[in-house]
Amino acid sequence: MPRPFRLLHTADWHIGKTLFGLSLLADQRHVLRQLLDHVRAQRPDVVVVAGDIYDRSVPPAEAIALLDETLTELVAELQTPVVLIAGNHDGPERLGFGATLLQRAGLTIRGPVDLDAPPIRFQIEGLSVVLCPLPYAEPVAVRSQLSESQRQSIPDHAAALRRQIQRMKAQLQPQDLAVAVAHAFVQGAKVVDQSAEEYSDVERCLSVGGSALVQPSVFDGFTYAALGHLHSPQWVGAARRVRYSGSLLQYSFAEANQARSATLLEIAADGSLQSRDLPLQPQRPLRTIRGTLAELLAQGSQDPKKLDFISATLLDPGVLLDPLGRLRKVYPNVLHIDRPQLQAGSGALLQGDHRQRQPLDIVSEFWQSVRGEDLGADAQAVLLPVLDRLTNRHGEQA
Repeated sequence: MPRPFRLLHTADWHIGKTLFGLSLLADQRHVLRQLLDHVRAQRPDVVVVAGDIYDRSVPPAEAIALLDETLTELVAELQTPVVLIAGNHDGPERLGFGATLLQRAGLTIRGPVDLDAPPIRFQIEGLSVVLCPLPYAEPVAVRSQLSESQRQSIPDHAAALRRQIQRMKAQLQPQDLAVAVAHAFVQGAKVVDQSAEEYSDVERCLSVGGSALVQPSVFDGFTYAALGHLHSPQWVGAARRVRYSGSLLQYSFAEANQARSATLLEIAADGSLQSRDLPLQPQRPLRTIRGTLAELLAQGSQDPKKLDFISATLLDPGVLLDPLGRLRKVYPNVLHIDRPQLQAGSGALLQGDHRQRQPLDIVSEFWQSVRGEDLGADAQAVLLPVLDRLTNRHGEQA
């Protein structure tokens, strides 16, 4: 009986990403070294990277250098074939530069959509495993490769992906164990946080209005679907054949409590699967802390994990002098401060268009938000002439 085919599935590296303006390249290199160690120890037959290799379509030079360094060690030194596809963050043409030449060395890159691209075949001790790379495709990119009469059949992302799969399956043989490698948002998968702010930053929407969603059934007939796009490691569907490996690092404080890993998959001759998580430990995990400034300063002086990336929620009701600078003396990597107490009283600080409001109303709301109390009559009496002078001066200058 042939040995199982071993596949290491990873995705969403987002090389070159910044977090609150801070470069994560050193942290990404730290985790990519662990990934290389897993490859060295597990000796998979192939490594697949399911999209979002870079964080943006035009990556910085340092990000390109880190990817080059990582892929060179994987392919040239560890002699491990690599198959990677473009995700929605990647510039497919840039990512795919030199793909024909690199494939001869064992690195297969599928950047721009090509409906005629062949699958990639592996023969391991009589076991025929075929990888079907399906790079992320806007519907317009698929339509451009079809005849005029066929273009109306591709209204959305789901139809575009189905057409890619249809063309790929037409090249398969009955005995093939087929693995899809795709970058998509599959219905039923769990996102980190569906709020617009968090979702757009961490797992950018593929389109507006939900038209990017695809059904898990689109991958029916595949032995396994190695997915990228959502950052939480997870299986989708009861059959446990469709999986997101998750991202390389935690890329939002909404992900702070989530472990990171790559997926090691074994495919047996009968198509059965065995999987194992290969842990990835960040150099500086994301963590949230909560308390008054005094409490957090005292806590930080004794915290053995003070170098973590920190988001701090300060519960102080009043004005604080340089809270970020003071916190960074004990937590050097504080990236974000939240002040929920500043939302007290009538609601969000300085609501509405200030140009349509009276100056005293604006000052009164600011006072209420900061102090949690009304601006008294004595204070208003002092402020009114000052505000009148400022208003008149502004009018004269205008």
